[in-house]
Amino acid sequence: MDSHNLPYLFMEIALDEILTRTSPATLARCRGVCKTWNEATYELRFSKLLNDKTETVSGIFIKDMRIFEYSYKFVSINNSEKGTSKLSLNFLPHKRFWIEAAAKQGLLLCLNNSRKPRVPEYIICKPTTQQWEKLPNPRTRFFTLKTSLAVLGSNPFRYKIIRFSEPILPYPIKKRSLYTNIRCEIFDSTTWKWKLLPENYIKLPFCESLATHEPSVSASGFFYCPTTRRRLIAFDWEKETWEVFGLPQPFCEDRSVQLVEYEGRLGLIRTARSECMEVWAMKNYRKKSWDLKKSVDITSLLEKENFCSSDPLMDLYCSDVALMKDRSDVAFCKLQGGLISDEYKVRSVLSSKVDLFKLESDMEPVELKRTLNILRLS
Repeated sequence: MDSHNLPYLFMEIALDEILTRTSPATLARCRGVCKTWNEATYELRFSKLLNDKTETVSGIFIKDMRIFEYSYKFVSINNSEKGTSKLSLNFLPHKRFWIEAAAKQGLLLCLNNSRKPRVPEYIICKPTTQQWEKLPNPRTRFFTLKTSLAVLGSNPFRYKIIRFSEPILPYPIKKRSLYTNIRCEIFDSTTWKWKLLPENYIKLPFCESLATHEPSVSASGFFYCPTTRRRLIAFDWEKETWEVFGLPQPFCEDRSVQLVEYEGRLGLIRTARSECMEVWAMKNYRKKSWDLKKSVDITSLLEKENFCSSDPLMDLYCSDVALMKDRSDVAFCKLQGGLISDEYKVRSVLSSKVDLFKLESDMEPVELKRTLNILRLS
């Protein structure tokens, strides 16, 4: 055997035989070993091997609204043979609810949508193990703008929730300040309570607010939320600090730009030209520099009668698979060699308002609520 091929052979064995048998938490640490491992583990080929050799479940909950009722469907192209497409939320204590946020590591934040009680109840759950816990409520009298959920540790299991809300406007209106004030509440599973950001408010210029109808992304330890002026609020999950920065100049006035997660980092998908889709990823957070990762021709896809020519893209399923929509289906389209093809389709009747919640989870129970001995008698 040629000695020059040994490093490549070892890399292939490590990816196909070792990393595909690890848990999602271990895999997250292994991705930091080298660039090759990080890129390969976000491809569909690796994702399928991981799901086949372990009890990992990966897919997307699609939230659809029809006649003032929410419906959810779990779709996946990795676990169809295992029957995980039947993964549901019927184990929750309430029949009427909606998903507010999701962590890719397997947690969902749900709200009770029943008429009684009038104040919504916050519930954290893990669908693969059917575990759930009722959370203390934040200040629900303030209107929710954005909510996000992130898993920060596996041993011990720890997660945080961030909630942006709109404060009550001052009266009279003439005395309104020159800023748009946004309340920021944080829930930490270790303390089991909500707290207000020490600075009390996130301040934006008066004419700027959160773009509530545009997708936000949690990646690389930050929660990224777009504003109405094409800027991003970056919230640090660990430090609980935030900053605001603008998008690159080519994207500032481009309304076709959408935030996504790409290989664990903040990504952008741009469809400014109808025949081309560009995928960008943040290269350096401090310098706010970006790299063009893919440029895909979607002309053949748009020529098909069923696909929406205006906005067919919904999200990235993984680094080389895009989630597209037509008039009645969700299509997982392979991005390869600058071309796109609809190889996998999942029947799902959609309305105009659709939200997506990614999930990648194992089957191991977790401690959603830790019992803390805060006061100890000496």
